[in-house]
Amino acid sequence: MEPASVRTKAPSFLSDLGKATLRGIRKCPRCGTYNGTRGLSCKNKNCGNVFRYGARKQPSVDAVKIITGSDLQVYSVRQRDRGPDYRCFVELGVSETAIQTVDGTIVTQLSSGRCYVPSCLKAAAQGVVENQCQHVKLALNCQTEATPLALKSSVLNSVQASPETKQTLWQLATEPTGPLVQRITKNILVVKCKASQKHSLGYLHASFAQKMSPKTLADHRFSCYCQAPQPGQGGPTEE
Repeated sequence: MEPASVRTKAPSFLSDLGKATLRGIRKCPRCGTYNGTRGLSCKNKNCGNVFRYGARKQPSVDAVKIITGSDLQVYSVRQRDRGPDYRCFVELGVSETAIQTVDGTIVTQLSSGRCYVPSCLKAAAQGVVENQCQHVKLALNCQTEATPLALKSSVLNSVQASPETKQTLWQLATEPTGPLVQRITKNILVVKCKASQKHSLGYLHASFAQKMSPKTLADHRFSCYCQAPQPGQGGPTEE
């Protein structure tokens, strides 16, 4: 045994640290290896036990321009006050305004926007300047464009749907007014649909969510604004 006189003594300024503890580390329940409490899995390569699925969620993009294949400018905009997965549609355009001056009448072009969030539509109907809407402002500053996703006929044929539904989808996909499906974020898509009173622009949002659990398999959840959310499953809406 090494003599006490030979042992390295701690510096005097560390003399009041007290007894060492195991704070900040934990023992792997499978192999017994000590890991940091912030670790996601055991550092023992032969073990590989997963402690938790801690993948940090990426922030959602505020505004994304949709490919329409025409002069129509449509944007998918995040509703900041509702959460990262709640989005709405904004349509931008240019309007002409006549201004009277001492030299005559000047016709100028002004950028105009229309937000399809019910509260913003109501404010616009009451005479509030619509360009003050936060969603329109985000669309005006947009620098991101959606990513088109190709539709394969083989995939469409394998879908469990009626022939009439498949024919409608194929017609929408082959129209020159932009792709059928576009990716907005990792989990949110914009899908082209038939224009209606509820979807006047001919687009709707769809989202995919994957919830991981160490004890269960991945739980895939799908939400589309064309359907009402199922009981117990909150789904993002656009309007």
